[in-house]
Amino acid sequence: MTTSTHSNHVLTLEQKEDARCKALTARSVVSLFLHPTCMTITRTRTIPQVSDEGTTNIPFDAFADIQAVVQDEFDANLVLHNHSAAGSFHGRPYVNVAHYLLELTAEMDDIDEIISRIEPMVEDLIERHTRQLALPIES
Repeated sequence: MTTSTHSNHVLTLEQKEDARCKALTARSVVSLFLHPTCMTITRTRTIPQVSDEGTTNIPFDAFADIQAVVQDEFDANLVLHNHSAAGSFHGRPYVNVAHYLLELTAEMDDIDEIISRIEPMVEDLIERHTRQLALPIES
């Protein structure tokens, strides 16, 4: 399930990067064998908004520290999406609950280091913004 605003009006990071690479290559004055190569990769992380642990409601500004690490330390890009319904968005696999989608785009050589650096921050963020579901009192 995609919305028209997402599917028709938003370029994915991969499309933007591909267009940037083509533009660099087209402007390049070096030999075709020496054209610039773009070695970036995009990894995603889905955070369910409802799970057995409770409901997760993370405001976008809560991701500021994570985005700062990604941008300032690695010169990479982190895009956040709030999908308030189940569905398949941005060409990604179907997710059966409302969720946040984190898209990390970085140099291939940096991606594992970035993930290991921000993963504990993401887990802490999830823990701080998840409310436990109330369980009925047994009689």
